[in-house]
Amino acid sequence: MIYREKAAVRIDDFDSLGRLKPAALLKLFENAAGRHSELAMDSISDARAEGVAWILTEWRVEALRTPTLKDELYIETWATAPAPVTRTKRELLVKTADNEELVRAEAQFALYDLGKKRVTAIDAELISRYQPEDKYLFSDELPRFSMPDEYNAEATLTVRRSDVDYNGHVHNTAYLDFAAELLPQGMETFRRLRIVYRRQLMRGDEVTLRGCEQDGVWRVGIYCGGKLSAGVEME
Repeated sequence: MIYREKAAVRIDDFDSLGRLKPAALLKLFENAAGRHSELAMDSISDARAEGVAWILTEWRVEALRTPTLKDELYIETWATAPAPVTRTKRELLVKTADNEELVRAEAQFALYDLGKKRVTAIDAELISRYQPEDKYLFSDELPRFSMPDEYNAEATLTVRRSDVDYNGHVHNTAYLDFAAELLPQGMETFRRLRIVYRRQLMRGDEVTLRGCEQDGVWRVGIYCGGKLSAGVEME
């Protein structure tokens, strides 16, 4: 089942040049995915009632053209079958009213058992509610994410209350905002974006950002307690 909705954008979703901000793009994707899950009888409250929660583990995004304030935007999304059984993927598209593809994305999720506090297998019945499509936007698999040993930019920050979401930990789009603190002027938009989530950050955590640029690609590691919490790669 392919779910489609008109994007409900706000003026503050765009920068001073009228371009959709990266974090705003991810929020549009997230909201569409949430409404799709509600149709599949798998909303946040439904999942919690069953003692589980979906955890986002990775974003992969490719911009064919940066959406602008002048565009009438539509989001399409669908689920794919899990492979392996502890992970599943969701495909997402941003299109114009004329059906021009602007942004392609893929989000990877794991199912978390709230009682046992660990990742659990994804039940086939749960996935079947989404009527998954055998349709993928990317034909290749990304290599395992790794950060370089040397950096040429570093900053520190403290996680604020406003960075925390309904689950009590840092919202997934906030990691992109953190990484943006190290990015140079001109990196407000991107062609390719990847975010890998390793460990949760909580309110009050002291965070260290370390980044470097190589061959036009910026990588930023978000560390807490000396351990990598998330990695961002932007081109």
